[in-house]
Amino acid sequence: MIKKLLSGKKRFTLSECAQGCDWTEKDILQFGSEGNIYLQANLAYTEGDLYVTNDSIDTPKELKQRSWKGYQTLTPNFCEKLLRNFDKEVSITSIVATQEEREEFNLDYNDTVEISLDPSIIVSGDPLDPLGSNIQKDYQYITTKDVWVSREEYERLRSENEGEMEQLVKISTNKETTRTFHTDYLASQAIAESDKPLAFWRKIKQLAGESRGETRINVEGAGYVYLKYAKSAEGNAVWYSWHKFEHSEDGTLLKKSTFDEAFRLEKKKQKMSKSKKSQR
Repeated sequence: MIKKLLSGKKRFTLSECAQGCDWTEKDILQFGSEGNIYLQANLAYTEGDLYVTNDSIDTPKELKQRSWKGYQTLTPNFCEKLLRNFDKEVSITSIVATQEEREEFNLDYNDTVEISLDPSIIVSGDPLDPLGSNIQKDYQYITTKDVWVSREEYERLRSENEGEMEQLVKISTNKETTRTFHTDYLASQAIAESDKPLAFWRKIKQLAGESRGETRINVEGAGYVYLKYAKSAEGNAVWYSWHKFEHSEDGTLLKKSTFDEAFRLEKKKQKMSKSKKSQR
C-alpha cells in the first residue's frame, strides 16, 4: 500500500523512502555517507564559495563566490554527521557541486570541487535596515526529517533493484562522490596554526591497531572504515577499506607522505576560510 501511494512522487522524505524501499533510515544515511547514493536538502538562499584542488594546485583555489537555493546534494561528510546525530539538528556547511558547475569552470574528474557555505540565515536584526540594525546570521540547520531522496535514487534503493544496490555498496560508481578516507578525516578536525601532522597520523595508526583489518571503526569525519597496518616493505603506511578485507588486493594504501601533504592543504584551506570570514 505504501509503495503504491509513493509511486507518483518525484521526491521522497527519508521516512517515506525507508518504508517504500525496505531499508532503514540509518541504512540510507549510511549509503549517503559512503558516497553510494545522493541525498538532498531544500536549501534556503545561501551564499558560499566554490573551491577546487588538484595535483597541480598548491593551495585550494577559490573559483567564485555565489549563492544556492532549492534542492541541493549533501556531501558524504554531512550525511555521516546526520547519521551520528540522528534526529538532531546539524548545520549545513557544504554541498556537492553540480555537473553544470563543473562544466562552467571546465573542470575534469582530477579536480576535487568543494562548495563551502557561509552563515546566510538571518536570525536577528532587521533585514530592511541593515545599517541601523545588528544583523546576525547563522547556518541552515536540518534534521533527518529534512532529508530528501530523488525518484532516481529511490528506484535504485527498491528491493527490485537489490542486485544493483549490492554493487553500489561495494564501490562508488560516480567519481564526483568518491571518498578519500584521510581527507574526510582531516576536514573534520579543527587544525591550529601550530599543529603538526604527526599527532594526527599517530591517531590513524592507533585506529589501525584497534581495527587490525577485522573490526569496523567509526572514525570522525570518515565514518565506518576498516584499517590495518601496512607491511614493513610498504613503508610508513596503513591500508583502509570501506568494506571488510577479503583479499590481499582489497583496500587503499595510505602513505604518511600522502597524509602529510593532505594535512598541509587542509591546514591552508582552514586558514584561508578563517581569514575570509574575519574580513566580512
